[in-house]
Amino acid sequence: MNEHELNEKYLRANVLHGESFKLLQEYVNGMLALHGGRIGFEMKSYDQCEEDGEEYYDQFPIVVDVDCNHDTFQVAVTNVWITENGSLRIDGEEQSEWGGELYKGLHTRENYEVYHNIAFFINEILERRKTQEWLKVGTKCKWNDPAINDYEESEREEAANRVFTIEGINGDIILISDGSTEAEVPISELEPLY
Repeated sequence: MNEHELNEKYLRANVLHGESFKLLQEYVNGMLALHGGRIGFEMKSYDQCEEDGEEYYDQFPIVVDVDCNHDTFQVAVTNVWITENGSLRIDGEEQSEWGGELYKGLHTRENYEVYHNIAFFINEILERRKTQEWLKVGTKCKWNDPAINDYEESEREEAANRVFTIEGINGDIILISDGSTEAEVPISELEPLY
């Protein structure tokens, strides 16, 4: 490959990067508009997380860099919102080893990395909401058992189509039963049956 061809690749990469940035902006702005201008979650305290057997910092999907008074610090995002004039803002907790201060309405950098992180945050929170709608004791679900291939071939289809009921919830571990089999499985292996 010659230098001209490599320069063409560099120019194409810049164009694709710019297009990706525009798509991320459209996604973030569009989702915020569809959801009343704000997407976020209610942060749990250290005590609540300890009581629920969860790690405090696992509740935050992303951490972003924020510039303030000639300094940069990291904020674990709890809310993303847009002002009346279209400016993107975040709420969150400053990350520090002693626990952080809570901030509201922080400006963020408006670049690809920030929009990529904000898009990830929005997608994660909306997925959590969907999960919370069906994740309750008594819900019928399908278990996507990762060990399904260990079954005899003649038993696989029947095992894959069993209907389970959620019997208990302990953080990310869900107790399911089909009347003859009980299992403790992660949420990610379950699919609700509507």
